[in-house]
Amino acid sequence: AILGAALAVGYSVTPSTNLTRHCTDEIKAQYPEDKNLCFFRQYETKIKEEARENNIPPELIAAVIYQENNWRLTAQDIADNLSSIIGRVHTAGPGQIRTTTAMRLDNNFDIPATDDVQGYNQRLNNPKLTITYVARELNHIKTLSEIGEIKYPQLDIIASAYRSGYSTNQQINNHGYDVLIILRRDDIYQALELKAPRSHRKRTQEYLNSTTRQRVE
Repeated sequence: AILGAALAVGYSVTPSTNLTRHCTDEIKAQYPEDKNLCFFRQYETKIKEEARENNIPPELIAAVIYQENNWRLTAQDIADNLSSIIGRVHTAGPGQIRTTTAMRLDNNFDIPATDDVQGYNQRLNNPKLTITYVARELNHIKTLSEIGEIKYPQLDIIASAYRSGYSTNQQINNHGYDVLIILRRDDIYQALELKAPRSHRKRTQEYLNSTTRQRVE
């Protein structure tokens, strides 16, 4: 019982390896202060490829994945795996895509059986496949929102809807805020080997300052 309690406490404070386990040791070593960034350097080509395919900024794909794993714990990874074993619908992989969301993106609207849940858990834990699903879901939200050119308000709407699910009266929320905070920094751009616009930090902060009071949980 004591050992079990100690393991539970350990898992509840140990950072998740949801991103870092997909990185080589060589690339991981390039990011000693924030190892999660290794994922975006490791899969830079795939992220850019899916960005072009789905007409979504690559840095948005990366920022959404980063945010989904920010402060994530090993205990949450274990919970996802246990849900897969018992066939319970859950979110999985670096993009934290829900089983039913992935099925819908594949035009499968059946009630998920245990085999479906386990199969999609495996697919969503494949780093390249999960990047594809994230990009497709962001593009799906963009299409439903009738968004053309993506600028700050549109980035916010798309990011906000990613976690909560798109609705016809979509409101910006704290998830969108957190994603934009990530985009205000330079490290995601550097990991993807992108040149961030010189003034993007200031413009992003000005936009966030103007919308903070509108946020909903």
